[in-house]
This record gives sequence, structure tokens and C-alpha cells, in this order.
Amino acid sequence: MFLVEGNQVTGVLLREQLLILMTLVESVISGKIPVVSENTWLSHELERSGITGLSFNPDNIDSVYNTVKNVVNNYAEYRKKVLAISGKWAQYHNSANLVDSLLTKLPPL
Repeated sequence: MFLVEGNQVTGVLLREQLLILMTLVESVISGKIPVVSENTWLSHELERSGITGLSFNPDNIDSVYNTVKNVVNNYAEYRKKVLAISGKWAQYHNSANLVDSLLTKLPPL
């Protein structure tokens, strides 16, 4: 998969990276609470959707533990937030929208 900004290709997602992105999107759409590494596209997308507190520092085991513990202790609150955005994510993150967005960003022939 190619990453496109404006009319330029800015990167390429490897198969493994694409599977990780799909897993995040599928988990949110199905109402599951994802816990992700901080300072990543995954954490940015959650924060952009108004959900914070689900990212951890992957280099710090205490950060991982504390983030998971926070989710467990506040499960009902996070579940409500994820369910609130799941419909919007399903409308936006789908194959038809992907193809449309790629086609509109291609330069004219």
C-alpha cells in the first residue's frame, strides 16, 4: 500500500504494517479497545478521535503495565468511547473510501 500526501507518494506500507493498521481499525469497528505504542499513526488516530490513555512507551515495561491496568480499571468508560467512534471509523476506513482517496490524489494523465 502506498502512502499519499497531496499528489506525491510519501512512503510504502509493508504487508506486515498494513495488517497492523487493519487490526486497529477492525478492533475499533467491532468495539474492542486497542492498546498501542505511543507516537505512532495508531496512537495519533485514536487521539484524533478523542480517545487518549491507550498508548504506552514500548521501551518501558511499566508503561505497558500501567496502560493495560488503566484500561482494565476504566473498561466501561473506554468501551463507551470506542463504541461512540466505531460507526464513523467503519464509514471512513473501508475499501471503497481507500480507492476513492487514492484515485483523487493521482495526477491527471
